[in-house]
Order: sequence, then structure tokens, then C-alpha cells
Amino acid sequence: MRVVCACLLVFLLIGKSFSSENTWNFQAPFQKPLWSLGAVSAEKKEEARPKTVLYLNGNTKNSVWFYLGAFYALESYGVKIDSVVGQSYGIWLASLWKSGWALDDIQRLVKGSTIYENLLTEKSKKNSFKHFQLPVAKNSPAASLQMRLALDLDSSEVHFKTLPLETDSAQLSENRFRLRVEESLSRTPFPKEISVMDCMGNLHHNMEAVVQSMPFSNHLTGAGCELALPSGEDSSEFSIILSSLPKRFSGENESKNFKDYYYEDRELSFWKNSFLMIRPHLTPGNSPESWMQSGFSAVEQKLSEFSANLKLKPYETYSDSILPWFRLTPVVDSVPSELQAHLLSFFNEEDSGFAVVDTFMQEISESPVYDSLTLHVLENGTIQINASSPPVLDLTFGGFGSSAFGAFLFGDFRVRYVNQFEYELGSSVFYGMGGFGVSPEFRFLRLLDGKLDFGIRYDYRKIKPLKRFSQEISQEYRIEEERRSDISFQLDYHLDKIRTIGLRALVAKREFRLDSLVFPKKVSVKPLSPELTFEQKISGENHWFARNGLFLKAALGLESDGAVFGEGETVPIFWKLKAGASFAYSPVSFVTLGLSAFARGNIYQEDGKTYPPSFGLEAIDNTIRSEIIATPFSNTWYLREFRSHHYISAGVRLGLRLGNFSAWLFGSYVHDFEEDKFSRLENSRLVLEPLLRYSYKSIEVSVGMTRMVNLDSANDLTEFSDYRYFVQVGKFVF
Repeated sequence: MRVVCACLLVFLLIGKSFSSENTWNFQAPFQKPLWSLGAVSAEKKEEARPKTVLYLNGNTKNSVWFYLGAFYALESYGVKIDSVVGQSYGIWLASLWKSGWALDDIQRLVKGSTIYENLLTEKSKKNSFKHFQLPVAKNSPAASLQMRLALDLDSSEVHFKTLPLETDSAQLSENRFRLRVEESLSRTPFPKEISVMDCMGNLHHNMEAVVQSMPFSNHLTGAGCELALPSGEDSSEFSIILSSLPKRFSGENESKNFKDYYYEDRELSFWKNSFLMIRPHLTPGNSPESWMQSGFSAVEQKLSEFSANLKLKPYETYSDSILPWFRLTPVVDSVPSELQAHLLSFFNEEDSGFAVVDTFMQEISESPVYDSLTLHVLENGTIQINASSPPVLDLTFGGFGSSAFGAFLFGDFRVRYVNQFEYELGSSVFYGMGGFGVSPEFRFLRLLDGKLDFGIRYDYRKIKPLKRFSQEISQEYRIEEERRSDISFQLDYHLDKIRTIGLRALVAKREFRLDSLVFPKKVSVKPLSPELTFEQKISGENHWFARNGLFLKAALGLESDGAVFGEGETVPIFWKLKAGASFAYSPVSFVTLGLSAFARGNIYQEDGKTYPPSFGLEAIDNTIRSEIIATPFSNTWYLREFRSHHYISAGVRLGLRLGNFSAWLFGSYVHDFEEDKFSRLENSRLVLEPLLRYSYKSIEVSVGMTRMVNLDSANDLTEFSDYRYFVQVGKFVF
């Protein structure tokens, strides 16, 4: 009995020594407890697990969505992927996945507008078909054709190269997508598990190789070639081949829409060598969700084969963010020094992440001064910029006209170049039935980090309305001819893309010829007017015809007019107040609703008067009254019923659109505070103006009719014979 108890005591002491933490410090033959031997065999089994290699290609249209669904399934069922070999979209997504991106964040990334709407759905390719287009000017005041030339001044001879008038939208979308790919890859170190295969079968392990394999223009070093697949000789590898190409097609000709990288005979050899091929059985629905579900289901159907070869273990993932982890900063070291400050002025420092790139590309695409521009996001998060800016010459030729002044020919030339700042020198000329004019101009642009513009302009014009139009104006208010010799200065500070504070100054000389029975001599008036302005535009559109947005404009200034009548001179000085707002809303694409309100006042505080005294000639008095803004074309020339020293107006509008054609109805209430005993209209008035319009870039044609009546005589609006009919071609306004 004593022997048995002693044996039990020795056994318990030995067991305690094995269970103690101190036993791990001894160099004993068995350093682990006996119950851990099962773990040792499990570790050996884990080490013996074959290396899992995922082969994929991403050149087919829906491969992005199919692979993403497959990644969800691989992650959900714990299929460990040791390395990935591939090209194009597939290797891009795999690079993000293996670098730590959560699949939900990758899905949000590829469904973003920059990628999904522009490239993966191939919308840009459908919209960028080549066809013959006239080089129609976009911003000309006349309906014009335009030619843009780049001047090469590096050699002894001057050479010209034709430049496009507008940036190709498809190319811009592709550039934005390429930058988005680079930016997403640059967030984390490039994963060592990723191998990019080029067309020669060589493997690369860097971010640049992924981008080069994508199907971008001039980036076809890896895209479009057949992916080299494993031979099956290495038994230590378990190879998985993903293909978005279905085994069967639901449509007879559907296979022609895919690039078949996996031929039938090769696929059979894969099966003989125990490769695991995962592909959809049938073509799923034509949506990202259906293709993702197809990828998920295709992996699920192969789970039994995964289990026979691999130890499935759930993934441990974390949530990423679609926002970058750093602020993208531009690098312009490779750009000539005279361009660097100008280029950087397009970057908005308030933006962070990819928004700064998006805004930069959009704004610089609207500038004509850059001949070539390339951007690349580097692995450290900086944006490398390469650009060249030769002098650019714009030549514009066309015409404009109206039923009030007749037809005109129009021409314009401008030279733009960059040297620290952007310079613009040009002149426009016109000649036609209603006179002629020339307007040289010099502008200094994008000062103070792109915020400030300065310009000086000289206008010399002779204007006379058509006799038929002039005869409809009362004799005492009729201006037969006007000559202008104006110098104007303009200083604009841009608060943002749509809001601008400006300082204007006008030094002018005007000569008027009146009806010979009213005043036989010419009348000279010398306006001098400084003015402070604020303006909020609606995306560069004419606010009358805008689809959506709010237009605001306000001005405060002084005006001095010196009128000479042979022997005497009168110089009244008065304040000028202007304010206006216009709002547009389109509930559907073909309907636009709008509201507008305007007010103006000329305040002359002297001898108890609130507006400037009369010059003794009603026609000259009318020239310094403010235009009554009620509808787009109601205010033409010096019409007495549409000019006042004090007024307010409020209007509504309705527009129906069909492509470039539209039909509009404008209605406005006007209250004129000026008491004019000679006016045939009362203070409260109504204006109605229906019109038809065609608009394509600078080509604008409007045809309509307009009339103003007293508020208590609204029924007179039905008398169409009393309307003033008009035709307006172009946007040139005198």
C-alpha cells in the first residue's frame, strides 16, 4: 500500500512540473505538455497546406463585378489566398484587397461616378464616337467658327499646330479614372503577394505595373494579351483560375462581346491537371449586382473542392475608407519655372484627397493655354505634373444680327500665353447694316493664386437702328445714330468658381444724332462711372435660359454725365443702385420653371430732387435712364417704356426643351416710380414675351414677340398686331 501511494505522489509531482510555466525554460526532450501534441500535428498540417495561387484577368467588360463577388465568397468561406497573378482590372482589385482594403470599400470605390459612369460601363466609349463636327466657338458673342493654333517659337521659324477647341470628354474621364486607380494604390505599401504579368510573361511587383496593365490609351503594355497560366507541374501549388467568361451564352452573338482568354482545349487541360476553374455557367443579368452574385455563387459551387485541398479559415478584416489617408500635393519640378505658379493656381488648397485632383482637371480643361498636360499619382501620394504652354492663337469668324440693327459680320483674334501669369491680347471687329466697331483688349489673368483678373478695353462703335425699327419710336425719344469712344477698366476678384466681386470704371464719349426736327446738331455726352459689383453666375449659362441655379447681381456706383448743346454744358452727378436675382428649377429634363426680380435706382440728391434734372431733350434724358429688365429681349435700344430712373420688376417663366430647341414664355410685372407726364403708360405695367430658341455653343437664334401694357389693360395682351416682333442671332448686345 505504501508503494502504491508513493507512486501516485511521484506521478502528481511530475504532472505539476509539466503544467508549470517554468518548465518552458528547461531544455527537456518534451518542452510542451502532452496535451499539446495535437496542436503540433495541426501546425505541421498547416505548414503542409499547398500554396494557393489565384490567376485572373480583367479585360472583359464585367470582370470587375464578377471578381469582386468571387472575392466576397473567398473571404466569407475562409479560402486563404497566398498570392495572385493577373492583369488589368482584376489585378487592380486584388491589389487593393490584399493590401487591406475592405471589400465593401472597394465596391464603393468602383461604383463611384469617376469609375462606374465613365469607364466600367463603357459609357464614355459609346459617347465618344468620331464624327464630323464644325469647329463652332463656345464663348463667342457671335455665331462663329473658331480655330485654335499653338505657336512654336523655339526655332528660327514660327510653326503652327492646330489644337482642339474643347477637351475630349472621354479622354478627360479616362485621365480621371487612371488617377483614381493610382490614388487608390498609393494609399498603402504595394502588397508582396501580387504579381503583374505582362504580355511577355514577365512578372512585376509594383504599383506602376498594375497601372500599365490597365486598358488605358497608350498604356497597352499588359492589357489585351492572353494571361500565361500555370502548367500544373508544381504539386505544391493549388491554382485557382477565375474567368468572367460564361460557359454558355444566353444570346447567339453574345460571345462576340467578350475577349476569350481561355480557349476550350486549354480549359480541358486545366481540369486534367487538377486546376480549379471558376467561371459562371450562364450569362447573368446586365447589372453589377447580378455579376457580383454570379461570382459569389460560382465560388460556392466549388467549396467541396476547396475543402479537399485547403483548410478554410475565416478572414480577419477591418473597415477601410474610400477617403485617402493623406492630402494629395502637387509636384511641378519638371515644369518650366514660368509655368509653375500658374499651374498651382488651379489647385484648391481647401480640397483634400482626390477632390483636389478632380477640381484641378475640370478647371484646367477649361483653360486654352496648355498644349499638353499629364498627371500621375506617385506611391508617396504626391501628384507629378508635366505640362507645356506655348503661345496660343484663337481666330474666330462669324456673324450676328437682329431685327433692330440688321446683320453683321464678326471677327476676333486673341493671343494667350503664360509667364508667371496668364496674358491675353486681342481685338474684335464687326461691320454690317447697323454700323461698325472695333474693340482692342488686354487682360491680365489669374493673379493672386488665380483669384484676381485685370483688363482694359477700348470700344469704338458707330450704331444706328434700321429705319423701320426707328420709325416705331416716338419722334421726341428717337436716337437716329450713336458713336461711342469708351475706355473701360475691369478688376475682378473671384471668391469661388461662380461668385465674383468686381470694380469697374468707364471713361467714355458719346455722340448722338437725333431726329432733325427735334435737334439738328449732334449732342455730345461724356459719361464717367466707377462701380463696385457682385455677381453669382449659374455655371456660365445665360440666367434667363438656365436649367437650375440661382443668379445674383448687385452694383453700387456713381455716374457723371456732361452734355454739351453747342454753347452750354450740364454735368449732373448721381448714385446708381442695381440689384437682380433669377432662379431656375427643372423638375424634369424637358421643363424649366423660373422666377426673377430686378430693381434699379438713380439717386440725385440736390434741390429736393431724387433723379437727375432734364437736359432739355427727352431723347438725351432717356439715354442716362436705367434699362428696365423684365424679359430677355424686351429692352432693345433706347425705348422709353423700358427705361426708368426708379423701378422694380418681378417675373415668372416657363420653358419647354427638346434637345437644342426650346420654347419659352416670359411674364413680368413692372412698377415705374418715376413720374413721367409724357409717358403713355401708367406706373404699374405688365410685360409678356413668348419666344422660340435654338442654342448650340455660340450659335443662338431667338424668334419671338414682346409687349408692355398697363396693369389695368391686361386684355390688350391678346392683341397680337400691337406686339413688337424680334429676331436675334448670336449673343452680341449693344
